[in-house]
Amino acid sequence: MSSRSKWFVAIALALFFCVACILLAFVAKSFVDSRASSAAAQTAPRKGFMAPDFSLQVLGSNARTISLKGYRGNRPVMINFWATWCPPCRAEMPAIQDAYEKYQAEGLVVLAVDQMEPARVVQPFVLDHGLTFPVLLDGESVAADAYRVRALPTTVFVRKDGTILDIVVGGPMSKTFIERRVRELLRSNGD
Repeated sequence: MSSRSKWFVAIALALFFCVACILLAFVAKSFVDSRASSAAAQTAPRKGFMAPDFSLQVLGSNARTISLKGYRGNRPVMINFWATWCPPCRAEMPAIQDAYEKYQAEGLVVLAVDQMEPARVVQPFVLDHGLTFPVLLDGESVAADAYRVRALPTTVFVRKDGTILDIVVGGPMSKTFIERRVRELLRSNGD
């Protein structure tokens, strides 16, 4: 074999080795990414699983916070992730207020979790619409991240035992739909 042929074989082998390493790295990265995304999907809140806890400041209170775990074991909770700029969120607020007024005596808790807006923007909306349930400020998206909220409104119905009955993404939810879900929530024991 001539020296020229030996160089050609050496370069071909080196090139083959480099391509093989690049392909192996790509396959390994794809495998790791798919495992990571499947692990993330397993930790996303789902029906029948425990609702992630959060603790957020109550609108109009400098120091008062509400934690979801404070209701676990005593009361069912409807968590509504919303914002004042969101038309479906605005449209469903009167129906949520009506359900709260109707079922509060039966133990229903409504937590309206505003997404990343300052109190000076949220407060006028709350006053104009006569909202009487707690409005929480999620300025850093802590609760929204825990619930993997990707669209507004997103509503999570949490049983008295802390497990998720249902997650509704999008809206606006109708008054009839909300009442049906709330009645189911009040009847549910987490079984």
